[in-house]
Formats: sequence, C-alpha cells, structure tokens
Amino acid sequence: MQEIIKLYHTLPTCALLSIKLHILHMIELFFQSDYFYKNTLSPKGKDSLNKLKQVIEYVHINYPESISLQTLSEICFMSPNYFCHYFKQEIGKTPISFINEYRIEKACEMLSESKVPISDIALSVGFDNFSYFIRKFREYKGVAPNKYRSLCLK
Repeated sequence: MQEIIKLYHTLPTCALLSIKLHILHMIELFFQSDYFYKNTLSPKGKDSLNKLKQVIEYVHINYPESISLQTLSEICFMSPNYFCHYFKQEIGKTPISFINEYRIEKACEMLSESKVPISDIALSVGFDNFSYFIRKFREYKGVAPNKYRSLCLK
C-alpha cells in the first residue's frame, strides 16, 4: 500500500500501470488468504431466501387474484407479522407495496399495448377498487392511467 501511495505522489513514467499491478497483487493476496468467501449464507439463510423466491413467484403468477398476507406467510412458514418484517428487511418494501407495484407494472403493459378500458385493466391486474387503483397508479407512476396511455401512444 505504501508503494502505491509513493507511486501516486511521484508519478514516474508508467506510474498508473505500476499502481494497477500493485492493486492486482493485493487482490491476489486477499484471495490466497480466503478473505473473499464464495457464499457466506448459512443453510437456514439459503432456505429462507428460497422461500422468499417462492413468494415472489406466487405474486407474479397470482397477481390478478386476491393475495392475502396469510397465504404469503404460509409459503414461508412464518407468522404474518414476522413475514411482513422479514419481507421488508430483504426486499426493501412491504409485501402489499410489492404486490401493488407489480400490478401497476402489469397495468402499464396493458395500457401501452391495448385500448381496453382502464376500469377493466384495473380489475384484470387485481385491483377491485377503481379509485384505489387510480391513487396507487399516480403514486407509482406520477401520472393518471389515462395520461400514461396517451403518453405511450405518442
């Protein structure tokens, strides 16, 4: 490291190449000393992530239907409260927010590819309350669905 600093401050001919070589040598030493681990997840952690993948797949397949937290938590063998906490910790958003975002993305696809009425699109992507659909669409996309459609058609 001291050699890299010295090369940086003096900048002799080919200094940048020499610095790169020293950095690569340091990385080599880290690998030789097992500082980089291939996989640090425990078997229990891997199992939890696999269950989370199953939840996401379930949402992707069943988004047009009503999806309950109870159903999602049962996939992971967790209580609904713990599942919500775990999901938010791993994904960065609540399960309901994740489902709504996915449904809105599907609605965007339909809005840009068809002339189906917006109320029918809302129902087909799993929103049974039209005003809630409009509110969530504006929240995630920044515009109303009809405005989004008109922007896509231009």
